[in-house]
Amino acid sequence: MVDMTEEEQHYQKYIEVGLELLTSSEDVSPSARALVDRLGGSMTTANKAMRVFWGYIGRRLAYDQQYPDGMPVEVIKAMENLMAIARGAAAEELESESARLKAYEEEIASRMATLESSVDSLSAELEGSRSEVQGLQSQLELTKQRLIEAEERASSLQEENSDLEDQITVLTEERQRANDEIGRLRDELGNLKSDYNDKSSLLIESQGQCNVLQERISHLKAKDDEHLSQITDSNKTIDALRDQLDTAMAESNDKSTSLAKLEVEASEQRRYISRLEAGIESLKSETSTLHENISRLEGSANELGVMTARNNELEKRIDDLVKERDRLLALVKPAQNDKSKSKKGSEDG
Repeated sequence: MVDMTEEEQHYQKYIEVGLELLTSSEDVSPSARALVDRLGGSMTTANKAMRVFWGYIGRRLAYDQQYPDGMPVEVIKAMENLMAIARGAAAEELESESARLKAYEEEIASRMATLESSVDSLSAELEGSRSEVQGLQSQLELTKQRLIEAEERASSLQEENSDLEDQITVLTEERQRANDEIGRLRDELGNLKSDYNDKSSLLIESQGQCNVLQERISHLKAKDDEHLSQITDSNKTIDALRDQLDTAMAESNDKSTSLAKLEVEASEQRRYISRLEAGIESLKSETSTLHENISRLEGSANELGVMTARNNELEKRIDDLVKERDRLLALVKPAQNDKSKSKKGSEDG
């Protein structure tokens, strides 16, 4: 019995199938194709197995020829013929397979060349793509940085926008209060102007009356001076009469008639003096009344001066409030513009 080599043991299943085909009654010769059909695998492995198989058969035939063990020569020759046929078929199949493998190798080589060309082209494209990707990554990093800056700017603008809105609210409230104060002061000014006009008319009328009273006072003062002169003269006359009366009464008691006459004259002088004194008191009362009227008119004039000063003060205050309102409006307008710009900048970002 021929022992199998290590290589033959590796292809033992192929050798067994080949022996089955060799001794089978089927019209199928041992070949690589037959081995693949029955065992599967690749043609390359099957061809190697067939070479090992025929080597094994050759060794067995050589062994049997040396040690025929009663095998008929015809059988040995038939087997040799069969082996020759099998070798020829295997050689043809191997040649065909070699041609096919060569064509396959050429096709593979062509494909490899194409693939290498494609790989080179793809490598160039890959390098270009890498450069482009690097450029895009740089742009992406720059865009990310700009986005971060835009977000920070947007956050800052939102805070500024909130502050501006608060300022606008405060300025709007101040403007409203200023408008309310202006309206109130205008109403007050209107009332003061109406009072001013009334007081002006009254002052003009009072000034006219004052002029008339001044003239009357001047006339009364002149008359008062005249009356005072008359009173002085009358007092002197009374004193003279009293002196005469005293002298007459001292010289003679018998001159009663003259004395009575002098007493009558003295009584008349006294009544005249009383009338003069009553006139003087009336003139004093009238003078006092005139002085009171003059003081009242002077008070009205002072009050009118105060009202005039108040009116001027209110007009100045209104002017100041109007200027403050214009200033607030000037502050509100830029704040609103900054708000619109910040909103637009946030939308762009």
